[in-house]
Amino acid sequence: MPAEVRAVMTAALKGEPPPGILQPAVIPAPERTKPAPTSAAASYFAPASKRDPTVTPREYGKIREEEERARAAEKQQRLEMLKRQRETSGENRIKLQGIVGSNVIINGEMYSVGNTVQGVRILKIGSNYIIGEHKGIRFKKVMR
Repeated sequence: MPAEVRAVMTAALKGEPPPGILQPAVIPAPERTKPAPTSAAASYFAPASKRDPTVTPREYGKIREEEERARAAEKQQRLEMLKRQRETSGENRIKLQGIVGSNVIINGEMYSVGNTVQGVRILKIGSNYIIGEHKGIRFKKVMR
């Protein structure tokens, strides 16, 4: 058997192409990537503003004006409440500095039960506190 025939048969037994025959070059196919799974909640909509598109611009302006009026009224109410607290609080008007027996030292002056200091009437003197009344509101001031 000629050498050429033997080489072709050997190559065939090994599963190789016969010698001397050119085979086309095998180019691997590019890898295909699977698209990322999308969820039902994902949205690509990105509005430029947070305005509700079902509300007309005129209605939107009215809503915004009402909100601004409500904020201004709330702010005014808070300021008035703070002002009232500062004005009516007799506890803030006096500074309890000491207690000597049945007398008390308030703002550097000596007072006893029944006296009035800056609109605050002294009702009771305890061991380290007084009970006072200002505009009908009773309070307890503790010495610090």
